[in-house]
Amino acid sequence: MSIDTIVYEKKNASFSLALLEDGGLKELAFGNENSAAEGNIYLSKITRKIELAHDKVGFFVDIDDGRDAFLNAEEFGVKEVNYTEGQSIVVQVAQEKRAEKGARVVRAIQFVGDYIVYCPYRLTVEASPRIEDKDKLAEYKDKVLEHTTGQEGWILRTASVEVPFEKIAAEMEKLRNTYDEVRMKARTAKAPALLYAKTAPLYEEINRYLSGLQKVIVNNHNLENELREKGIFFVGCGISGGEEGALHGPSIMPGGSDEIKKEILPVLQNIAAHLDDGTPCCSWIGPDGSGHFVKTVHNGIEYGDMQLIAEAYSLLNVLQKGDHEATAQTFESWNKGVLDSYLIGITAPILRYKDTDGKSLIDKIADRAGQKGTGKWSIEAAIDSGTTLSVTAESVFARLLSNRTTERNKAHRLYPETDPAPIFELSVDDIHHALYASKIIAYTQGLDLLRNMSEKHNWQLNLADIATIWRKGCIIQSRFLYEIAQAYKPTNEYENLLFTPYFREKIILCLPSWRKVAQTAIAAGIAIPGTASALAWFDGFRCKKSSANLIQAQRDYFGAHSYERIDAPAGTFFHTDWNRHGDGTTSGNYSL
Repeated sequence: MSIDTIVYEKKNASFSLALLEDGGLKELAFGNENSAAEGNIYLSKITRKIELAHDKVGFFVDIDDGRDAFLNAEEFGVKEVNYTEGQSIVVQVAQEKRAEKGARVVRAIQFVGDYIVYCPYRLTVEASPRIEDKDKLAEYKDKVLEHTTGQEGWILRTASVEVPFEKIAAEMEKLRNTYDEVRMKARTAKAPALLYAKTAPLYEEINRYLSGLQKVIVNNHNLENELREKGIFFVGCGISGGEEGALHGPSIMPGGSDEIKKEILPVLQNIAAHLDDGTPCCSWIGPDGSGHFVKTVHNGIEYGDMQLIAEAYSLLNVLQKGDHEATAQTFESWNKGVLDSYLIGITAPILRYKDTDGKSLIDKIADRAGQKGTGKWSIEAAIDSGTTLSVTAESVFARLLSNRTTERNKAHRLYPETDPAPIFELSVDDIHHALYASKIIAYTQGLDLLRNMSEKHNWQLNLADIATIWRKGCIIQSRFLYEIAQAYKPTNEYENLLFTPYFREKIILCLPSWRKVAQTAIAAGIAIPGTASALAWFDGFRCKKSSANLIQAQRDYFGAHSYERIDAPAGTFFHTDWNRHGDGTTSGNYSL
């Protein structure tokens, strides 16, 4: 079986494990890590002794597995054992419980390494019968004997003869230390107690299919910590650039364990896009899945950027009476100024492209936008972290609405036609300024999300570095990102973009046109949800006194959720008996 992908999901102690080959499911397993897995070692408590045939004895022991395990005294060469009920003994699971049968345990514990098995209760050196290199085997047996101390036994595994003996010697010492730790735990533990847990099933499967493995997908960063201890490292690597990036170098956003950074980063920086000064568009983002998350937010911003450009296009299309060449020239000129970017740059050639019949291809493309999910993921993360990501959200909703073609056509027939005449009161510069201001808000919200998630997970994201590696090779590459990088580079201390002198100046300059565009589009019946939501967010952000006080009063009125007062310390909650029932009912307070 050539397994290339492992998917492992864990919730509390329950887990599911799927093995995939070329996208097809080959094996699926479910389990509970709290159950007594084969190889686990316990300090057990004897619950009862039983007499077996032929003068043999056995014991039922409690290992805290929901069902008593069975110990046959003969398993370790003793036919008569004077154990008593309630006595504590160390056992190892030889066979996991099945259906109505409890686990089977033994007293002769052992510790299995990658190359050798440690048997504290044996005094011999043995080997796997599958080892074919007998000369190497004899040599390694002698070396094992040289490294043996006291009463202990060893079994050389098949893989042992494929590695230098130094690795085996190191593993021998590690297994001895593990045994010592188990003994120390047994002295102070209260039965039943787990003394040693075998390797997690995920680690076992990784080792089993390591040669052909391409991806390991997990849902819990704690799993990463467990595997890191065993020398297996995850690298979450976001990549952006599309076709051009694949050909000429993408923007790469790797993250994960620092232990692997020095080996991975130089390789990725070599294949990434480079700025004109030679700076690679690739930087180590941070721990855990921070690299993938930064890429996700990159895409969330990209959703907003594309929606805002599409809205500008819809207004220009009216203003310039469907003249695609004129609109293409507009975007071409914009791409020479502050809006200089990959997405603005590709818009002109798209509008100029002719189909085989000589007509504009753009007019033949269905107005139904697809998506892969990164916009949705960005929104989910924003909600979870208490961040407003309204431009991305409206962009996702606009794509969803675009696919309701039949209903849109019906609504078009049912409701009065709108008059596009107000659009002719706009100038090309008005639309440019509205697009630029809305773009600032989209990026402000995205960076705000990165900051909040960085604080939540202690990623310590460097926003200047992130803005820099987005400047080339990715879909949102733009001159705009240079200004963002410059805003954060001196201290890397987060400050909302709207508070920085450069972007404050730009917003003030664009604000009259921004409002004019929003008002005019509404009057003309042209939907610009991205632009309008960006302006709404800005007005809400700069508002000293919002209407949320009424919302808080309403919540307290119908649900007794309580509220805060401006004349009391923050975090002090009040409840009013609005109906004067006098029953003192209140509700617990909660937040995202």
